[in-house]
Parts: sequence; C-alpha cells; structure tokens
Amino acid sequence: MKKSTITSNTNCIILLVTLVLLFFIIPSKNIYAEESGIIFEKGSYSFLISDGYGSISVETDEGVDEWISSDKSVVDIDWAGWDYVELELVGVGTAEITAKGYDGSIASCTVTVTAPEIIVSKKKITCSITDEEEYFDITSGYGLSFSSSDTSVLTIFDDSDDESCHIELVAPGVATVTITDCAGKTEMVEVTVTKPEWNINKTVINAVLSDYGEDLIIETEDWYNEFSWKSSDENIVIVYDDDDSAELEYVSVGTAIITVTDKYGQIATCTVNVAPDPLILNCTSIKYDSYRKNYSDVIEVKGYVENIITSAKTSNKEVATVKAYKDGDTYALINPKGVGTATITITDQYGQKATVKVTVTQKYIDEAKYLEELEWSEIDEVIYGDTSIYCWCDISASIYTTIDGVKYKASVNEDGDYIIKGIPKLSAGTKITIYFQKGEAKAKETVTVQAKQAKYFDASIKAQTYTGSALKPAVTIKDGKTMLKKGTDYTVTYSNNKNVGKGKATISFKGNYKGAKAAYFTIKPKGTSISKTTAEKKGFTVKWTKQATQTTGYQIQYSLYKSFSSKKTATIKSSSVTSKTVTGLKGSKTYYIKIRTYKIVDGEKYYSAWSDVKTVKTKK
Repeated sequence: MKKSTITSNTNCIILLVTLVLLFFIIPSKNIYAEESGIIFEKGSYSFLISDGYGSISVETDEGVDEWISSDKSVVDIDWAGWDYVELELVGVGTAEITAKGYDGSIASCTVTVTAPEIIVSKKKITCSITDEEEYFDITSGYGLSFSSSDTSVLTIFDDSDDESCHIELVAPGVATVTITDCAGKTEMVEVTVTKPEWNINKTVINAVLSDYGEDLIIETEDWYNEFSWKSSDENIVIVYDDDDSAELEYVSVGTAIITVTDKYGQIATCTVNVAPDPLILNCTSIKYDSYRKNYSDVIEVKGYVENIITSAKTSNKEVATVKAYKDGDTYALINPKGVGTATITITDQYGQKATVKVTVTQKYIDEAKYLEELEWSEIDEVIYGDTSIYCWCDISASIYTTIDGVKYKASVNEDGDYIIKGIPKLSAGTKITIYFQKGEAKAKETVTVQAKQAKYFDASIKAQTYTGSALKPAVTIKDGKTMLKKGTDYTVTYSNNKNVGKGKATISFKGNYKGAKAAYFTIKPKGTSISKTTAEKKGFTVKWTKQATQTTGYQIQYSLYKSFSSKKTATIKSSSVTSKTVTGLKGSKTYYIKIRTYKIVDGEKYYSAWSDVKTVKTKK
C-alpha cells in the first residue's frame, strides 16, 4: 500500500509542475482573457493611409517589452511605450501587431490600412486650346498618379499632386485623364479641348485698282496660333503673308478669294472685288474757232489711275478728228476741221466710255483781224547746232524764215506743231527772223541762236611725268564727233600742276559754247633703271639708280615668265635704298626683273613707268 501511495503522489507533483511550466512558457493569445498580462482595447483597427500615423493602447500591469508588426510594408512601429504604440502607416493592406509583455505574456490585434476614395471636383472639362493649360482639383485621394489617354491632345505636367492635376493642352480633341491611387483604384476625367476662336477683320472688300492694296488682320487672343494665306487668283490680288496679318496688292480687275487657314485647319475667307477706276478725262468739252484748224488738244485720263485709252472715235469727221496714241502713257489728239459740233468717244481697256464735246465756231470773217491773234505764237529756243526751229501758233498760218536768201517753210506735225527743218548750222549770236502770215496779214518775231552748254562734255588729259616744272598738258574735248578748238571754243588755266599727284585744269568755254568745268590729270613720279643684277644661291641681288626727288620708295617685280603673267612684288619704303637681295627662289632659273618708283600723296600711291626688264639666272 505505501508504494502505491508514493507513486500516486509523485504523479500529482509532476502534473502540477507541468501545468505551471505550460502557463509560463506558452502564454495565452486570447486578447480578452483575464489571465493574459496584456489586453488590447479592440481586436482589430482600421486606418486611412492618408492619416500617416495611428495609435493603439493596451491594458497591462507589467508593461509591454516589445511591439512587433507582421508586415512593415503596411504598418511599421514608429514609437513604443509602456502601454501605448504609435504606428507609421506605410502602405495599403493588413498587418498583425503583437505586444510582448515583460512578464512573458503575448497579445495581438489586426490593423487594416485603406486608401481614401478618389473624389474630383469635376468629371468633365471643356477648355480652349488658347488657354494652353488647365487645372482640376482632387478633393480626396492618396498616392495619386495621372495619365492621358491621348498625349497628342493633352499631357500631364510633372507638378500634378494629390490635390490638383495640371494639364498642358496640346491640340484640339478629346482625351481622358486617368487618376490612379496607391491601392490601384482609378477615377476618370473627360477633357474636351476645343479649337481657338478667331476671325478676320474684313470678309468683303470692294476696291478700285488704283487703291493698290489693303491690310487684313486676324483678330484673336491665341497669339501662338499660326496662319497661312492664299489668293485664289494672283493675277487679280497678290497676298503677302505675315502670319497673323497680310498685305494685299491689287494687280488687275476681277474677283479673288483670300483664304486664311490656321494650324488646326480652321478657315476664314475674304472676297476681294477689284473694279476698274471710273474713266474720267481731263476735260469734257472743247471750243475752237475756225482759224485754229491746225491746233490740237490732248485728251488724257485724269489722275493716277490704271485706265488705258484703247480707242477714240468722232461722231463727225468734218468738224473734228481724233486719234489714240500710246507713248508710255496713252492719250488722244483732237484736231478741229470745220464749223459745227462733234462728240468724241474715248474707250478704255475695260470697255468703259467717256465723251468730249467739240464745238468749232467761225469767230472771224475779216482776215485783217488775224494779225491781232499772232501774239498767241511762240518760238522755241534755238541752240548752236540746231537744224530745226519749233514754233507754236493757236491759229492756222504760213510760217517761214529766210537765211542767206534761202526760204525755209514750216510744216505741221501730227501734234499740230510747226517745224522749220533743214536750216544751216548758225553761230551763237546769229539772229533769225520768223514770219507768220495768213492772206495779206503778216507779222514777224526774231530769235537769237544761243551758245551750247558745254560743262557736261567729256574732257580728257593724258597722264604726265614729273619734270620739276609746271606742266600744261593738252586737253581733248568733243561735241559729239566734233573736236573743240582751244582759243576758239575754250581757254584753259592750270593749278597743282608741278609736283607728283593730281593736277587740275579749269576749262572756260566761249564762242558757240558756254559754261565751265574742271578736268584732272595724273602727274607720275620720275622713274629709275636697273644698274646691275647679281646671281645668288637660289636668289639674286638687284641694284638701281637712286631717284630721291618726289619719290617715297620703289617697287620691284620679278617673274619666271617674260610676260610677268605670274609674278611676285617687293616694296622698298625708302627712296635712299638702292639695292635689294631676294632669296628663297628656285635654283638655276632665269628670272625677269623690272623696277618703278612711287610716291604717296594724300594716302594715294602714284607710280612711275616700269623700267626696262633685266634678267638674272640664280645659282643652285
């Protein structure tokens, strides 16, 4: 019996010790069990990652020795205390937080970290490309990223954040901005980018050809837009493009459409109607008397216009005739023929017509009164060398002159002018009497032959060489092919005509010529000659005669060719130097050498003639 009792007691002790050990070695994980030394307030906690941090407290008598997170990518321990822990919310997900007490007890709770909902201020945006940039606000969201469904329409600026999205507008169109948070949730905003608004300042222009042109201007606030211009017909209107404006040039009559296109393909047009200028003549009526039959009137287009007279017709050739002319400008000549009235019709290249009424009356019946009208006559100036005399007279007359017993009669040209042709060449000062006669009535006027202006004639003087004395070279002057004679036609005085430089001749015309002019000639320095050449190794030495008077220095030329087609030049800047050694040439070659003097006057070099050519053969 004793043995059994001992065994039984022993087993009880072993069981008791085992239970005690199990209690301390394997603590209970029941959060709410009273026997645990640590008690969490809740079994699970939820936080928003946007909060950044979260706090958890426990009840414990012994205190917490260690706090542990099962997933630091979701929750990390930021700060730990006796019965309190501060958690850093790192990422979205779930982690288990375990607290280990100083007494060996252990307790855990679950922490869930979620992202806030994405909430935007507006889900649809419409904006103009003119704005260039656009924003929209995000009122809720965390860890946001942004992308564009079409970067050719819009792109996202790098400075977009969790509070706003910054958009750069690239081109008109529709694109979706996708907002993605840290948990992968998305929200979308539809953005419509419209084309810029602009217009052209004129859509219709009515002009006449002499207006020349017009300016067209784009009215817009989009200064980054680009515009191109085109004329539908450049034979009518030419357009000069300057991006947001254009200058028009009217070329001819007609209609052209000016089209302007922006870089987004938007188009605006301006219709330009160019009409001809009205055909307006310099007069609408003309009156003549019957004694003015050879007088003519010039009909021209009035003002600066583009009208061209293409035809001229008379309604009565017995009263007046008309003819159209083109001589640079266009015009028409009306010539009265007889008493009565006629209508002159002028037509331009556009078919426009204008009329001039011509009235011819018989003013005088007594030819004796004709003499009173001769004061209307005029004689053009006669210059030495002229062989024709031009006269004007408002009435019909016989006009002539007699020179050395020969009678020269005037003829009437197509312009109604009187011309006495073929008169001899008369000296200046000669008086010519012009007679005007009609019937028995006769009058006369005298004109004097004038000297011919000669100051614009070409005068030439050959270059001279310094002699030490004043130089008076001959002057050559021509009137056309006629050589003028000194003493008869002109006299000459000279100045600055001794030293090297530029001499002056003052020419005074006389007799049949008048005026004065200056002619200049060159005075060159006296030359020199080569006195000796000596061969050197791949070179030579040249000596010359000193020429110090009116000389600054010398210029030497040498060449392998007699023609000096390829040559080199050496300049000696002192007139006292009389030799020069040249090296660096080819050996055993014959060189041709010449020399001249020069003098510098007022910054200009004057050269003498070249000396005779000497030769020398270089040594090897």
